[in-house]
Amino acid sequence: MIAQRAVEQDITRLGWIDYLLMGSASGLAVFAGAQAVAAVASAPIFVGLVLLGTIVSALVQSSLSERFAKLVGGIAYALLALACFATWRNFNMLMPEKVLAETRELAPAGFLIWMIVYGSFASWRDSTLLFQSVPGIAIFGLVGCYDTYRPAPFLFFGFLLCLCTMFARAHARTMLEQAAASGYQARVAQEALSTGDPAKAGRWVDAIRRGPWKWVAGPEWALASAASVVLISLLGAPVIQRSVSGVSGFVKLNVPVRATPPPPPGVLSSANGNISSARIGQGPSRLSDTPLFRARTDVLRYMRSGTYHSYSGMGWEQYRAFGNPSFMNTEDAPEARDIRTEAISRMKDAKRIEWTVEKLTLAGNSIPTPGEVVGLSLRVGEYDLGGDGIVGTNRQTAPLPRVSGQSLVVDGATPTYAASNIPLQMDQTLSTERVSDRLQEDVLKSTTQAGNDYEKAQAWKREIERRCRYNLNAAATPQGEDPVEYFLYESNEGYCDLFASSMVLGARVLNIPARYVVGFLPDPERDADGKFVLRESDAHAWAELFFEGVGWVIFDATEGAASVEGGARGSSNTGHEWWRQTWVLALAGFAGISALGFAFWFAMGKAKAAAVLVDPVRRALDREYSLFVRVLTKVGGKPRMLSSTPDEFLDSVRGQLGPYETKAESINQRFVGYLYSPSGPDPKDLASLKAEIRELASGLKKR
Repeated sequence: MIAQRAVEQDITRLGWIDYLLMGSASGLAVFAGAQAVAAVASAPIFVGLVLLGTIVSALVQSSLSERFAKLVGGIAYALLALACFATWRNFNMLMPEKVLAETRELAPAGFLIWMIVYGSFASWRDSTLLFQSVPGIAIFGLVGCYDTYRPAPFLFFGFLLCLCTMFARAHARTMLEQAAASGYQARVAQEALSTGDPAKAGRWVDAIRRGPWKWVAGPEWALASAASVVLISLLGAPVIQRSVSGVSGFVKLNVPVRATPPPPPGVLSSANGNISSARIGQGPSRLSDTPLFRARTDVLRYMRSGTYHSYSGMGWEQYRAFGNPSFMNTEDAPEARDIRTEAISRMKDAKRIEWTVEKLTLAGNSIPTPGEVVGLSLRVGEYDLGGDGIVGTNRQTAPLPRVSGQSLVVDGATPTYAASNIPLQMDQTLSTERVSDRLQEDVLKSTTQAGNDYEKAQAWKREIERRCRYNLNAAATPQGEDPVEYFLYESNEGYCDLFASSMVLGARVLNIPARYVVGFLPDPERDADGKFVLRESDAHAWAELFFEGVGWVIFDATEGAASVEGGARGSSNTGHEWWRQTWVLALAGFAGISALGFAFWFAMGKAKAAAVLVDPVRRALDREYSLFVRVLTKVGGKPRMLSSTPDEFLDSVRGQLGPYETKAESINQRFVGYLYSPSGPDPKDLASLKAEIRELASGLKKR
């Protein structure tokens, strides 16, 4: 009896497995939610709080009686939910990132995360344990809308697995309670004693799987359901996205963006959103068709959002001096000028153009602009004007609806000689410290036939275009290799950052000031409002060379380069080769898991399946019970409900059977024994049962 009670206690009450599943599901939800809003440092704190709450709930539940836990569990959970509503903002202010407390658009995500944290401390019964999934599903819904955290689908798959398994276990406990209440437990115990195997009475949970509840969904259905949901999502979401991309891209949904703007491969960002360093040659760039900005300019132009001067051998460091926002210092002494002002002073016959840039997301503070900025619609204090001419807004919690300005450009002029007598702050634009002797010799050799500095730069650009192919899916530079050297002499293929870096270093060898620039080159087609759309896949890198009389001149070495199929500039490359794409790998994984699951099920249940599907005696028994039901239905005038047990159906027609009630009771008991026992009737028993049913039918018909 002690062993029997231990088995029942372990199965019919919440156990460590249930809390492990709940803690895992809740932890995945809060981690994904925090990562999606760029609260990276806060994510492990939220997970830790959830795990702590789960442990507390498990300890409290184990110390309470089952009846008391059911009585107070819901009340405690509701009180903590109210406390969460009143205090979650205050707790968010204690987190490393204040984004969830300070950003109005992200308030739902913050509240849901804290609701899971609070609820984990009061999950003492099945209903509250399962209710934790409600804010969890809502969080993953927001994460899907934000689309800022790439691993989210895989975390969601894990969340669904935990949730479905937890639900299956809770449902099984409910079925066990009903089975015990129906007397089935007592029947199993009686059968065990009659067979001389008392220990079998403690394994009545195994017996129930062969009894009236044998078709109750188990954990295998949880796995199949979760896999189906994720598979449909992965396969169906791209189709839906493509079908609505014509209109969805311009809906102004304020969502968090983790990097501003999404630059070419390897560009890193500082905490305030300003891009401070750029690693190059870091592997395939995953860029989507998501619209980030809309820009109105006179013609299609390169839109600059960041510049870099110092080459480290692995990437670039950014020039961060700040300029004079008055736009009035173009006549100052050269040594006092910043880079933007120096460029303006060198521009001859420049024209002023008007431009407007509109943000479509809650991106950081960088604003892509054309030319050299000489005027802004913003007030001083609302923006930072970098010494390199990059504009950054100071608004962190809401997108600016529109930023307008003016820039100076020089169109149509043909430069001749590189600018000389540059100020000290531009010294790095001539540095060849990290350029190898081989590359220097190669640059000089390829430009021997050129005349002036501009022709030499063009000759080196053509040499890069001849040697290398553009490929967004190119592999990363091997560890320890210089990305530019490897690009020019080994792989001969890569993406814009490698083309631009090669152009900058080659120009410096030619004694032409040059810098590495990132930004956008949008599609030439304008939208219905006459604006250019700057999408994530339009992120680009190029070189800018400093010439006398013109200022910074764009040299894009990808222009004349051939492209690898599927890796052309501007492509949306959210995957690699088809067999390496996420949905293919996910499908293969699901197929493998399903195959293992079905193999296990088949191995364990083959004999039982054969008995049901192949055994002619079992099929004959089913036919006879159908005949028995039809006979009683004609007499009682009530059809058997699918939810009715054989005993319940017999009780519903018992009053119309008259003297045949006893015989019908006997036949019904035989059916219950045959249908829900491990072994069915033998042919002799089946023959006698047939005879009794026909005798009953004949007697009822005469009556």
